[in-house]
Amino acid sequence: MIDVLKERGLDATDHRSRKFVPEMLNGIDLVVTMERMHAREMAVTLDAASLRIHTMVGFVGWLANSADQLTGAPIDRLTTYADGQRASDLFGTGSDDVEDPHGWSKRIHRQTADRLELLSGGLLDGLYGPAIGHRSEE
Repeated sequence: MIDVLKERGLDATDHRSRKFVPEMLNGIDLVVTMERMHAREMAVTLDAASLRIHTMVGFVGWLANSADQLTGAPIDRLTTYADGQRASDLFGTGSDDVEDPHGWSKRIHRQTADRLELLSGGLLDGLYGPAIGHRSEE
């Protein structure tokens, strides 16, 4: 993935994954995960914080589908979404995963990077309003 990010002008050579500890969420309003499993593990560990933890695909999809009704600051949009969610929404399986490309080919890494780029644009558009040049995942 470091090579794929380098192709996009990003330097991730200093990135190191870390094991999640609850203190990481202190002062954090929103956590988006690639996989439902990660969101679920955090939500179970931190029941009170579970409404701040969402899958990227699920949250971006909701933002896109709700764009006409959303008003206010990003935190207001997040609160509106969280008010309609339950921690149990993260249980089971769903189509809201972005598969981890670790161990797969560079082609799969590029596809994942493409998808994350689209989702990131959709996240920013949904929270802050559409920006020129962003494409949301439909």
